[in-house]
Amino acid sequence: MCFFCISLAVRAAQLGDEDPATVHDRLRFVLYADDQFAQSVSADDFVFVRGFQAIEEFERDRTWRTVPDPGAIAAFRAAHGAALSRLCRIIAAAEARIYDRRAKTLKVAHPLGIQVNLATGVANGVLVVRTIPQCADVLRRVVTNSLEFELRESPSMWYLEEKISGCVYRVVSKDRKLTNCFWNFYRQSPA
Repeated sequence: MCFFCISLAVRAAQLGDEDPATVHDRLRFVLYADDQFAQSVSADDFVFVRGFQAIEEFERDRTWRTVPDPGAIAAFRAAHGAALSRLCRIIAAAEARIYDRRAKTLKVAHPLGIQVNLATGVANGVLVVRTIPQCADVLRRVVTNSLEFELRESPSMWYLEEKISGCVYRVVSKDRKLTNCFWNFYRQSPA
């Protein structure tokens, strides 16, 4: 699995090219998903987001939400272009915080960061990268079977850390009881 990020300016421009209703959807998403939104933006930006009612009115006045009205979109951009650009920058920054936090959680602490293949008993890690070149490199190495690893040791386990992402890829417990349970469950029966 790969994650990557794009620049805030690029993401803000992408949002600016969207239908204002889509921008409003993204605003609702970041307000829901970024529990630190109010603390993460400046006081001026927070007041601006709360006070920018034109985008809600635009969405409310649409006859068909699924059918864009190019004339209405152009009129909205002409009337609120600067405010829409500012909102897109705020949303892009909030999305970056959300996805950075998700990537960190998956890489460091999420219980699904390591999953055991029940057929083989092998613990497989999730590879998380944050740039497009890293993502391309990891995907190329997965496809060509050329991933590189460092063997690491902690007090409770040995693990392989993938070099590009720094993620844990395989794990072996040092706990004797867990090891015994593992081999009792996955021991090959004689043919």
